[in-house]
Amino acid sequence: MLLVTLPCIDSPSFTRHNNIITTVLQDLETLIWENKPKDVILGTLLVLRNKLLLDFAEQESMMVLTNYPLERVHHRAHDGLIRVLLMFIQAYDEDRIIISEYAIKMLSEGIAEHIEVHDKPLAEYLSKLG
Repeated sequence: MLLVTLPCIDSPSFTRHNNIITTVLQDLETLIWENKPKDVILGTLLVLRNKLLLDFAEQESMMVLTNYPLERVHHRAHDGLIRVLLMFIQAYDEDRIIISEYAIKMLSEGIAEHIEVHDKPLAEYLSKLG
């Protein structure tokens, strides 16, 4: 069970992406519990990165198409989250950190905060446009 629950957004697109991200985070948690090899965990971290990049690209496209007023702020938040994730992956790959439940909790909290602060207002803006 994921230690941090991602916030719900009343939008099919956002819900679909959040469910995918939640599944990958839960997979990571399971891999840690089962003490799986490093390459398996690294592969799953890269899947998380790819899923986030896909999600962010879709959001950024919607923001541009709809002239979302907070597009630049939201884009910077995407960049920051990806940068932190990449540093995390690199540090794990170079044996500078150990992946633990705590590490996955911190990743999950960062993603949850992004959803709460940036994605919810975007979803509300898009729903007002119809």
